[in-house]
Amino acid sequence: MRLGLAIGLLAALPGAAWAFGDCSAPDYLGRFPESPSAASIECVELFRQEVMTAEGPRTIRAIADLNVGWAVPDDLLAAIRAASSGVATALPTFGGLRMDDVTILVLDDYHGDGTPDPEIGEVLGIAGPPVENECLLTVYGLAAAATDPNMTAATTAHEIFHCVQYASFGAALPNTYGSGGDWWVEGSAEYFAGVALDIPAGYTDRGADFDASVAAGRALNEMSYETTTFFNWLHQSQGAPGVRALLEAMPTAPGAEAQQAAMRSALSDQDWLRFVEDYADKAILHPQGDAVFAEPAFERRIEVTATGSQAFAAPPFVLVLGRLHYDCGTWGQTRTPDLPWGQRPDGAAGWEDFPEEVDARTDTGRPDWEFAAMATDPSGRDGRLEFERRRSCQPCGETDAVDACVVGTWQQSGGGAEEWMRSQGLPFNAAAAGPQVVTYREDGAYGTEPFGVTASGRHGDTLFEGQGRVTYGFGRWSAAEGQMAICQDAGGMSGSMTVTSPDGQATRNVSSGGAGNLSMSYSCSGNQMSTTLPFPGLPDMVTDYVRISE
Repeated sequence: MRLGLAIGLLAALPGAAWAFGDCSAPDYLGRFPESPSAASIECVELFRQEVMTAEGPRTIRAIADLNVGWAVPDDLLAAIRAASSGVATALPTFGGLRMDDVTILVLDDYHGDGTPDPEIGEVLGIAGPPVENECLLTVYGLAAAATDPNMTAATTAHEIFHCVQYASFGAALPNTYGSGGDWWVEGSAEYFAGVALDIPAGYTDRGADFDASVAAGRALNEMSYETTTFFNWLHQSQGAPGVRALLEAMPTAPGAEAQQAAMRSALSDQDWLRFVEDYADKAILHPQGDAVFAEPAFERRIEVTATGSQAFAAPPFVLVLGRLHYDCGTWGQTRTPDLPWGQRPDGAAGWEDFPEEVDARTDTGRPDWEFAAMATDPSGRDGRLEFERRRSCQPCGETDAVDACVVGTWQQSGGGAEEWMRSQGLPFNAAAAGPQVVTYREDGAYGTEPFGVTASGRHGDTLFEGQGRVTYGFGRWSAAEGQMAICQDAGGMSGSMTVTSPDGQATRNVSSGGAGNLSMSYSCSGNQMSTTLPFPGLPDMVTDYVRISE
């Protein structure tokens, strides 16, 4: 199963330890994966290593066939022994893992000439059926891929962990390996070799392969050996018992749907997001303490230039890294679905939850942001980001000055459009359903709260009736020397109007972009404020406000 020199494994089921098979039995060699023949062999035992498991002590033994006419080199034997010793040290730290007795058959090489198989290459791991509760592992020690003792040790430890998987996770491995479970079967085995062995991290670091899979848009459960990066993070985050708990949650049913359901149950959305963020930060460590090799690419780029929406692909368990560039201003933003999402100004340390407002003004904010996300929703529907320009970088009116008296939150207390219309005797009445509230900020931005509105009127035999809603409004303001300017950047009204006449009745949708830019006089003192909006040829509209918050 492992890239490298070994031919593994596998055969074991949970249960009590059984006696090792008899090397002299005619068919014993034939039970090993990729064994050269079914003939009887004359074997010699190289060593035994006791391992403490959740079901008591088990033994790893190594044997060699004397009939092949070669001697096991000291460095090869030392590497296999180091792997077995490392397994004995590491396995108890996970708690609750089982393992049957393991026999490692050490042979010279796959073809006898020191070359790997031209068709199989170096991928020589073969999973076999259980054989009388003994896990059988073949190591070809002199193949071209096996000349490095550290690689020999890493491969052997990796393959022994497959024995642990068979014994500990029942049908989860044989039922899902090759049909959705490769990501945890191979990734955790490679990670375990990194835990068990004090060798350079490069022998078990799959960071470059992980980078490539992320860049290709593969879901985590579609990967294989490269998910070692994820298991290294999980070890760093939750320790060896946390890794065991995730493996125990893996399903026996094949297919991506079963894998992703188990992944959602094993870790929270925030855990999955933290993994993506730590990967983006190059903050994941190998179990031996070195930083995992990673060069995450922020390949997605979203340009925010106007109020509107942008779609992006959000398949489940795909790591999404990218950058947002905002035109100068402040922006409101929402996302659908509500997937785990972290965002930060480009170059900043630390991530924040999805911000509902971004300040991208050149003098006070940051126009460029990074984002990291991972959807876990099984629907796999496309995501959508909605942007609303709340303030541009242009001053409102002829000045950018603001009056400290105006800064705060105000509620309309009298006057306004309703009273003005009645005072003019217009055959049309409008009424607000709910308080009318506006907040003026000291940075020159303002915002209004939404409220309902109803309207009615008559012209001859025709009756007009309407209802709608004024949305949140955002923009800029300035105030100096008794004059106030309002520049609306976002907001408006939507609703419907029903017209009833002798000819029948019709209803149509109506919408309005809002007040736009206004210039008016004002007075402000303490908690009272009044604005006066001129209308050419008509009386001024006076609106009174009371302060409800500083």
